[in-house]
Amino acid sequence: MKQKILEIKDIEIDDRVYPRTSMDYYVIAKYMKAMKSGSVFPSIIVAKYEGKYLLVDGAHRLTTNKQLKNKHIEAEVLEGLSLEELYIESVKRNSTHGTSFATIDVTKICLKLKNMKLSLIEISKIVHIPADKIEPYIAKRITRIGITQQEVPLKSAYKHFAGKHLDQPINQDVSIGVAQINMINSLIGLLENNHLDVTNELVIERIKKLYNLLEPYS
Repeated sequence: MKQKILEIKDIEIDDRVYPRTSMDYYVIAKYMKAMKSGSVFPSIIVAKYEGKYLLVDGAHRLTTNKQLKNKHIEAEVLEGLSLEELYIESVKRNSTHGTSFATIDVTKICLKLKNMKLSLIEISKIVHIPADKIEPYIAKRITRIGITQQEVPLKSAYKHFAGKHLDQPINQDVSIGVAQINMINSLIGLLENNHLDVTNELVIERIKKLYNLLEPYS
């Protein structure tokens, strides 16, 4: 692999290669505090594909650098791999370190690897789930839609639809209550672990406003 300094704006997150559907902003806040204190992080991994730099590993590090207004980042560059090979490489790298995959991510990964015609034994080695547990794992976390019986992974809030056949897709992004709870939990985590940037005047101003707004709920 080649080591390069790349412009952050030139790096793309492409879901054909990168398997995570979302990022943990608690992790980003923790990384931001560490970077500001001088901690050195490993290089991100990208792939040169059709003239573009596609992210393979390091979305939280990349996003943290964006938040810090950095223009460049150190990266190791993979070359000569197909999209399928890059996807598998990305899954392997993201499953062995850093933030754990969300359940819906693991389900999507298993489905995609199956569609790529990998055997259950091959999938098992990539996702670290026993081969005989993969099919039951998927079955508990998907629904099937319409005449084509398209397999759709379910978020935790919609797991009661698992194994059912639905005529129409469900909008899994409308669970406002779940989204609010996740946001509040993230904020609680930041406060409990002292990961707020207390040197940032805007952050302090927002916290003071939040404190005043919470008074009626106490």
